[in-house]
Amino acid sequence: MPESRRSATLPRWPVSLPPFRDRVAAIIDGPMETTSAPGPGPGSSTPPDDEVRGLRDQARRLREAALALLRAHVELARAEFSEIADELKSLLGLIGLGVAAAFWAALLLLVGLPLFLGEWLFGSIAWGILHGLLALAVLAVAAVLLALGAPGRVVWRGGAAGVVVGLAIALGLGSNVSRDGATALARWGTETYGWALPAGWEHVVVGVGVGALLGLLLGLVVAIWRRPGAGAAVGAVILAVLALALVAWFAGGIAFSWRGAGAIGLTAGLVGWLAAMGLAAPGSVDPEKRMRRLYPRTTIETARETMAWVRALIRPGGR
Repeated sequence: MPESRRSATLPRWPVSLPPFRDRVAAIIDGPMETTSAPGPGPGSSTPPDDEVRGLRDQARRLREAALALLRAHVELARAEFSEIADELKSLLGLIGLGVAAAFWAALLLLVGLPLFLGEWLFGSIAWGILHGLLALAVLAVAAVLLALGAPGRVVWRGGAAGVVVGLAIALGLGSNVSRDGATALARWGTETYGWALPAGWEHVVVGVGVGALLGLLLGLVVAIWRRPGAGAAVGAVILAVLALALVAWFAGGIAFSWRGAGAIGLTAGLVGWLAAMGLAAPGSVDPEKRMRRLYPRTTIETARETMAWVRALIRPGGR
């Protein structure tokens, strides 16, 4: 077969194909005609044996050529899919690297931001760790309460109470009003009544005394209001006296800077938020209400009504 006929018959194979081109070309361009002996005579309908063998050989050649062409396309598809798989591996690897980098960046931000703010605002990384833990605890408790069916007001009211408590403590400690008040009261008592107080500890002693007195009054009020047993009432009074005396010693005996007062106020606000949500949780959590939302009541009732309608329809005289 001439070269022009071969180029018109065969496709232009890619370089990456297996070397089937020459084999296919040799099969297709092989001798089509065969040498046959004279037939049995005029009018005979039986083809010569050589002609039959030539047709069979040509059919075999054509089948081999088709199989070779099919194998070549299969090999081409394998090569292309292998290249596509390599590209997908590279693409997925780069995407995974980007996702991992973004995850670590977010983790570094979540961990490092509280530490940075604690050092920058309050002068210590420890404050950042404490505030970060309390903030995560607030988030966890709020999520659990909302998941159990508590209304949203439990969360935001607790947050409002925490803000009020935190601001009050931060302003009270930062202004040193309790220390200045205890110092002024100790000076007035010494000048007026001749109190013999330890030198340098006047404000501390007066602050603790005032706190204990307030605790005694608070304990008596709680005992009268709640009316517990005698042992419980005495325990409540003692607990209130010790607690307020300790708070008064802390607030009146130490001079606070605004940074320290802000850190303590933020801590107290977060703790107050947790306490407020905890106190409001028993009367507001309704897990059954939350679970009822997971039951497809409308769909089931509609399906039951439809089934009842179909049964009434197919019964004799149902129309």
